[in-house]
Amino acid sequence: MKKLSILIAVAIISVSMCACNTSSDTSQASTQNSESSSDVNSNSGDVNTINLNETVTVEEYGDFTVKKFEFTDTVKAYGASAGGYAENREGLTYLDMIVEYTNNSSKEICFHNNLHSEITYSGNYIYTGNAYVESKDGTEFDDYDSTISNGETRLLHFAFNVPDCVESGSENISASINFGEELSGSDGSKSYTGSSYQLTLRDGSKDKISVLSGSANKLDSGEIKIGDIINVNDTIEFELKEGGWAEEIKPHNPGTSYGYLNDKDDKIYAYCYLNIKNGSATELDDEIEGEIIYDNKRYLSSEKAETPDGSDFDNFDIIPLQSGNLYIVTELPDDAKNSEPLDFKITILGNEYTYTLE
Repeated sequence: MKKLSILIAVAIISVSMCACNTSSDTSQASTQNSESSSDVNSNSGDVNTINLNETVTVEEYGDFTVKKFEFTDTVKAYGASAGGYAENREGLTYLDMIVEYTNNSSKEICFHNNLHSEITYSGNYIYTGNAYVESKDGTEFDDYDSTISNGETRLLHFAFNVPDCVESGSENISASINFGEELSGSDGSKSYTGSSYQLTLRDGSKDKISVLSGSANKLDSGEIKIGDIINVNDTIEFELKEGGWAEEIKPHNPGTSYGYLNDKDDKIYAYCYLNIKNGSATELDDEIEGEIIYDNKRYLSSEKAETPDGSDFDNFDIIPLQSGNLYIVTELPDDAKNSEPLDFKITILGNEYTYTLE
């Protein structure tokens, strides 16, 4: 999404709500597979199946073992005396996948450039993890661009922010671990210059889970008004809660400290305020856009999510099986408010909807 600059730094909290119907089997860690080792030197593009606690040798990189995974409110190094490196957000939790890695190559390895991971929940919903490497003494995490020297063994943490229902449910959770440089295809697909591995963290069903209400109006495009609830391609649902003009955009329930958007002299904001439920496989990013044509000029919108309690703005996108409130905001010349009614065009997954600003 195109990000708006704000006058106060925003908190890193996401707007979330998971509404999936699952059983309450909460497994905090899994070490069910006996320890083993293998020498897997695959070619780029191949995907190798591995198990928990299986030590794998990767040509040009070294040995790695996925030791376990656990759900947690904070992600921190095992030797940390207090505090956490990252805290979860309301309605979400962390899945922390712990990997032991030994650099047996002849070079230093920059972990963040050479090792990538994703998890897939219930066979459909994809979450990308943040990678952290523990310091040599295990008391903290190293800097983002730190390297692991030849012969060193470190614990790595892949932290995935997921809805609470991923922890409480019993559906399948699988993980991919990919070595080398990440490459993006023209269709948005990903590939890697090194080896790729797949493992099951939790066995279970791979059924599709719905967070949509079922009562929304299925509309591919067209005019919308305040209160309309729209189903987009059976994967996303949104409600247009508000729309209008404002000199300032701020959260609905401002806290003692919060970010806000303040227009410049001779400028004004046109905005739409949506509640969005994401039932798609990936996070919503560039899939939501807005624009207004005024005085024969095209004005593009920016998007900003609220925190769950509406007290601040949020820098995170809406992940699969999550709901959130989102502003779509366009800055226009001040006299636009007094012109003829303007069409605010909102594009979601390529579908165009129009709200008329009076």
